[in-house]
This record gives sequence, structure tokens and C-alpha cells, in this order.
Amino acid sequence: MSMDVTPWLLEQLRSSARGFAGTVEQIPSERLSVTPPYPRWLGEWSAARHVFHMLYHERKFPLAFARKCLQLPPLESLDEKENIAWQLWDQDVPHTLAAFLQARQNLLDLLAKFAPEAWEAPREQEEWGAITLRWTATKAYQHTSEHTHNVLRLLIFWDCAAYEEQELLKRESKDA
Repeated sequence: MSMDVTPWLLEQLRSSARGFAGTVEQIPSERLSVTPPYPRWLGEWSAARHVFHMLYHERKFPLAFARKCLQLPPLESLDEKENIAWQLWDQDVPHTLAAFLQARQNLLDLLAKFAPEAWEAPREQEEWGAITLRWTATKAYQHTSEHTHNVLRLLIFWDCAAYEEQELLKRESKDA
């Protein structure tokens, strides 16, 4: 059975962006820009770094691809190297999160302009090769879900990771 999943996918893009934002907004402000404890469990990125990455990725990949497909001019570009762009970024988390949500809304607005058959037409993209709008939208949804998961882990397990890190340090100092 084949069905048009475009409406479902557009809703997932909309709701996953809201879910990501809602998760970030639950992180205590004093932890937003702090590298998490026990990176083996929680990774090395702060919540702020995840938010910046989501904005950077949204603008560089799905939004840029949709604009290219509609033959619109490219967006003002962030530095090509994400780590450099992150080091130069001087906006706070609420501003960056709002910019991500605006970029996602811009993507949704552009995707709404495509005819159903355009969603399946392969187009060249330098990083991924020949891809479709459906693949691009699905990838954006997957990517948002992945980073929501990572930020949820920061929210839920921060204190557990800090405790485990302290216990590990105690064990290592006893062994030394």
C-alpha cells in the first residue's frame, strides 16, 4: 500500500522542532553552556552546542536544498567549517533556538510550495549525491529526533552522570 506521507512528514518536522525547543527550554540555565559531566555517558556537547548545531545544519542542508530546488538565492552563509562558526557565534541560547525555529518554519513554508511529484524527483546535492525532497525532509526529521534525544539525556541524566564521574574519580584516586 502506497500513500502520500507528505502531510504526516510536514507535521513531524513541525512538531519535532517544537519538541526540540521544549526540551532545551527545560535545561536549567546554568547548565545550558556547560560541557556535561562524564562525557562517556552524555557526550561532549553542551545544550547550547546542540542548539547551534541544529541551526547550522538546518540552514546548511535542508533549507539550502529546498531553496536550491526552487531556484532561490542561497542564504547568507555561516562559516563553512561548523566548529569555526561555533567558536565565532556570539548569540545566547534563546536567540539561537528562536533562529532555529524560524529556519524550520522557513523550510516548512518552502516545502509547501512543491507539487507532490516534485517530492520524488532526484536532485544532486554535493554532500549526499542524488536525493529527493522526501529524503531531505525525512533526514531533517531524523536529525531533529536524534538531537532531541541527546538533549533529553542531558536533562534526565546530568545528576546521575555527575555522581558516576565523582565515583569514578574516587576509585581512580584509591588505585593510584
